[in-house]
Amino acid sequence: MRFCDCFTTFNTVNQRSKYARTAGYNYNKTRVVGSGNPINYSAGMAEDQKERYIQYLAGQNQDLRLTGDAMKLVLEDFMAEMKELKDQMASMQSKHAYLENQLSEEHKLRKSA
Repeated sequence: MRFCDCFTTFNTVNQRSKYARTAGYNYNKTRVVGSGNPINYSAGMAEDQKERYIQYLAGQNQDLRLTGDAMKLVLEDFMAEMKELKDQMASMQSKHAYLENQLSEEHKLRKSA
């Protein structure tokens, strides 16, 4: 997968996430403070509201997984590109050292002549 494909996937996931945030999913999310008892977030919710909440959470989970997968692919692509560039740089440095050596020898020959 190319970098631009990964970015497109990442951008699509990000847009879906923005839509979910603006689509009216405003659920009461309270924190656990001090107690070890789990909080039932769906207590007092109607069945259809519970179903929407579950769908919302499932969508959030899928979006996070897709975003993570897209980021991994982008990172793999980036690392492969970096390796290729490092190899090219090493080759160029080797050629540069060779040419400097040749130039130095030629300069010495001209000086002695």
